[in-house]
Formats: sequence, structure tokens, C-alpha cells
Amino acid sequence: MDKTPDRHATDPPETRMLELVRQLAAELRRQSGVAPVRLDSLLEHDLGFDSLARVELLARIEQAFGVSLPEQTLVAAETPRDLLRAVQGGTKVTSAIAQPDKVQPVIAGEAQAAPDTVENLVALLDWHVRAHPDRPHITVVSGDEQEETLSYAALQAGARTVAASLRAHDVQPGQAVAIMLPTSREYFFCFYGILLAGAIPVPIYPPLRASQVEEHLRRHARTLANACATLLITVSEARPVALLLRAQTPELRHVVTVAELNTAVVNLAELAQIGAALRTRDIAFLQYTSGSTATRKA
Repeated sequence: MDKTPDRHATDPPETRMLELVRQLAAELRRQSGVAPVRLDSLLEHDLGFDSLARVELLARIEQAFGVSLPEQTLVAAETPRDLLRAVQGGTKVTSAIAQPDKVQPVIAGEAQAAPDTVENLVALLDWHVRAHPDRPHITVVSGDEQEETLSYAALQAGARTVAASLRAHDVQPGQAVAIMLPTSREYFFCFYGILLAGAIPVPIYPPLRASQVEEHLRRHARTLANACATLLITVSEARPVALLLRAQTPELRHVVTVAELNTAVVNLAELAQIGAALRTRDIAFLQYTSGSTATRKA
């Protein structure tokens, strides 16, 4: 998506903020018109900004105003006026050189050359674990700028526990399993765990606030039904609406949390057999559109 041009840099902050919001709203509503954008317009209710749209808007605001905003802004801000207050209290960034030590590179050592071809993501992870199990693979940065690095071996170990639990919940190869979790180490354990179980991950963006879980899941019921998801991995706050979801999605048999998945005993022989049966043409994952402008599509 295009960013707001520099010619707005001399406009008052209120005007610049409204222009940023208006431009993104126009891009999201190309076929249905744009509602009037005011400082007190509700981002979600009035303008239809879902979680992904808020992430994009925050990135544009940081670039346009030259500030760094905390991730909590995504949760707390409900109107353009709230975003303007966040900008006024944000950390000023004058250039890329101003904070040279903000992100430290991970010293990983020399990696072995990857194979020319692999059958699937599971086989690729297996290769990395054999070649350099302790090499850093994923670094997760939390809202308070704390970093947690996962090695290939740690990712595989966490994924195996999830896969074993999915098998215990009678998830069969080829079935869809939905993930509604924030970005975290647990998310990656679940994603690869679903693959290890031979199932198909269906990522669903989590709600911005815990109070929105029920409404969020109601909106995603069609997605779960369309994907024929048999199990949903989500946050504990979603458990109270599990019965409601099952009523609307006939294929959905289980709604579980990560904590519940971490109690399984891993059967490596069974998982290896499933992994060996995976084929190149098998579906890696199902990604649905955000649904901000129309019914969600795969």
C-alpha cells in the first residue's frame, strides 16, 4: 500500500492524521465508498478497521510522523484522536542511524548449504535440526521489546508436543486446524505441530482486546465452517463461547488452549510415519482474507 506523500509534512498534526486514516479507509473501501473521517470516528465501528488494517495504519503513522509507537497503541487506540495523542507521546526517531543498537544481530555462525529440494516444510525443518539444531531460527519480539529466540531444535520439540496432542484429540491427516493466537513462540509451535500431525493450519488473527473475543469468534464462525476446521487452538478467554462455535460449525469438535496441548506424550514413531506420508502437493496452510471489505475468502 502506498504511503502518504511528503507534501503533507507541513500540515497541522490533526490534518495529517486524518489524511492518513482517510487514505487507508479509501483503499479498504474502494467499491463501497468512504465514511466521513473525523478525529472521534471509531476505527472499528465507524471505519471498519480490523486488526490487520490497524497494523498497517500504525506503520504509516510511524513513518509519516517519524515516531516509534508501542504495540499497545494497537489495543488502546479507538479513534484518530487517540492515535494523535499516542504520536505526541511517542519516541521521536530522526533517522535510521539515531538508534544503531536497537536491534542486535544474532551471531549464528556459518550455516550449511541447504538442500536443493525438499518435499515439504516438515522435511525442511528436519534437515535443519540434523544440520545445526542449535542455530537460531526465529526471534519473537514482545510488546515491551523483549526478545526470545527459538532454535530449530526447540521449534521441533515444541511442535512435536503439539502434534502428539492433536493426534490424541483425533485430528487426522488432511483435516484443518485453526490457530487464533497472538504472535509468540506458542504460535510457531502450533503452526509446525499441525504440519507434523499431517493437518492443515488455518491462521486467524486474534482480537485486539480480550473483551472482543466473543464478537471476534462470531465473525470468524463462517471461516471455521468454510475451512471445515475440526479443532481451534486459541486463548483461554475463548472457551466460554466454544459451545456457540460448535453449534455454528458442525465440523468443529474441540476448542483448546496451548496449555492443554502441552500435556501430551510424544510418539515419535507415529509422527515420523505421518511426516513420511506428506507429499509436495499437500496443502501447507489456508490463509483467509481479513474480511474488512467483503466476506472472507481463502
